[in-house]
Amino acid sequence: LIDALTAAASSSDAAAVFFKTNQITGGMRLLLELGFRRLAGKGEQPSFVLSQAMGGGKTHVMIALGLLAQLPTLRRRILAEAGLPDEFDGAARVVAITGRRNPAHYIWGEVAAQLKKPEAFRRFWAEGPRAPDESDWKELLGTEPTLIMLDELPGWFDYAVAQPVGGGTLANVARYA
Repeated sequence: LIDALTAAASSSDAAAVFFKTNQITGGMRLLLELGFRRLAGKGEQPSFVLSQAMGGGKTHVMIALGLLAQLPTLRRRILAEAGLPDEFDGAARVVAITGRRNPAHYIWGEVAAQLKKPEAFRRFWAEGPRAPDESDWKELLGTEPTLIMLDELPGWFDYAVAQPVGGGTLANVARYA
């Protein structure tokens, strides 16, 4: 997810090829419509859980959403071709986390790093895992439109449940974070 988004977003031509060689499905249409409505500040739903069967295209749909969130010119064209409204003006910051990686600064530190604010969350990982709370997240995210995508987390949580932290596990800390 991270590598695909980085590679395609670094070149609007590569991102355009992604959409030229892929079809927007019904589920993708719904996510794009509701996701961009939320980024525009008009949607009430703050999170979306993709629940297709394994191999059902969850990562693929997230790549599409992430690319279009970062590239407004491409988004306007793709959404218009699909007959979808584009209520979001501008570009969003996009964070893509995959549970197939295990960053030393934990998932929450990786979010901060991808937002180019690693020091803002350093206190939550430098001396062992500590969970940021709601006010910490609000301070980190601010008011700029931000899309955070979490992919392949079950494997990471399988690992985290086996890592002792205090009287619990890393999975307990992550759930709170």
